[in-house]
Amino acid sequence: MLLDLRFSKKPLRDVYDTVRSFKPDIVGISAITLEAELMHHIARTVKRVSAGIPVIAGGPHATIFHDEILADDAVDIAVIGEGEETFIELLDVLDHKSGLSSVHGIAYKEGSRPIKTPLRKLIDDLDTLPFPAWDDIDRENYAHVKSSSVARIGPYMPLFTSRGCPFHCTYCHNIFGKQFRSRSVSNVLGEVDTLVKRYGIRDFEIMDDISNFNSQRFKCILRGIISMNQGIRLTFPSGIRADIADEELIGLMGQAGTKELTVAIESASSRIQKLIKKNLDIEKVKDTIDRAAEAGIFVKGNFMIGFPDETEEEIVQTIDFACNSKLHVAAFFIVVPFEGTELTEQMKKEGKLRTLIEYKDYDFYAMPFNGSAVPDRRFFKLYKHAYRRFYMNPKRLLRILKTRPLWKLAIAMGIKVLMYSLFNVRGNTAVKLDGVDDI
Repeated sequence: MLLDLRFSKKPLRDVYDTVRSFKPDIVGISAITLEAELMHHIARTVKRVSAGIPVIAGGPHATIFHDEILADDAVDIAVIGEGEETFIELLDVLDHKSGLSSVHGIAYKEGSRPIKTPLRKLIDDLDTLPFPAWDDIDRENYAHVKSSSVARIGPYMPLFTSRGCPFHCTYCHNIFGKQFRSRSVSNVLGEVDTLVKRYGIRDFEIMDDISNFNSQRFKCILRGIISMNQGIRLTFPSGIRADIADEELIGLMGQAGTKELTVAIESASSRIQKLIKKNLDIEKVKDTIDRAAEAGIFVKGNFMIGFPDETEEEIVQTIDFACNSKLHVAAFFIVVPFEGTELTEQMKKEGKLRTLIEYKDYDFYAMPFNGSAVPDRRFFKLYKHAYRRFYMNPKRLLRILKTRPLWKLAIAMGIKVLMYSLFNVRGNTAVKLDGVDDI
């Protein structure tokens, strides 16, 4: 049974009632760090029903913070990294009550002492993984929840065509490794064809870290989608590497039904690009944005401010780039140093890392961090100024209005983000949880 708590108004009560009625042999919880507080509450709720049910944590948070997770008596095991093969082995070991030490890619407890097994080798052949169990979810529900894309129109499915990114950006995670691993073209098109014909899905969010790293392979996928002639719509909320996208690729993306493309630029400063080891060619990025906009694709730009030792002039340079571009929408994120990244070590060395960090601080719209050389008060004014200047532009509003039927979504998003940036100076507050004390 899969329980997606995004659909729940009272998540902990639903967990409690479901565990009582379903009586699972094991409970797995996947979470990102921003969801960690809720993850621990879920684990404790499970144990409240039955202390003997093993609780396994997985996902990005468990991969990075496995020691901290295991300090909670309600969590028994953490799965580190890719979980498909690890979880199958783990279930076999638990079923036969044999030693956990034989399972690579986990952390567990012996008494109160955390034990970490050797890391599991990444899955080389992604085609060996079966398609997701779509019949086990309420697919219609996903047409009514917020997705990663601004321009989503109808019921959708996320689609991963590859894993891993060979670049070494200092702020980025390493969950899927630095080796680019891709599914075959036929495997990807087979999944798309199944979702179209069996489930009537025509909107797809491509979630790869860098789907266009192998440009020829990516073009073959796009040509295959074009040849299906099924009215498919694509969005790329995780973006592509914009400075390696040629004119042919952008044309094929348009022909394949691409409605939205995110371009992760981060900074327009060449010095900052070198500092964060992204090394984007900014002029080529600008050309990609121009071509995509001219092809009728709704283009979103992602930017980050607050890198170590970043000057006010460099922040303004990034804002200038965004405002002078043909982007339809833009998001300006405060740099967040995640545990295990090179960026975190940089900020530690410069004394820019706060000593008391809560899980809710790992929010790109929150403002607990400022690694720049700009004083805090001025830094936050620049953050608000970026949104005001970008969205209070009549020419941009006109450009958005030309993207029908997406303009309502775009304007709504622009207003929401603008209001958020102007009036929410702290970012997310703690997760509001329903209580289970009265159960």
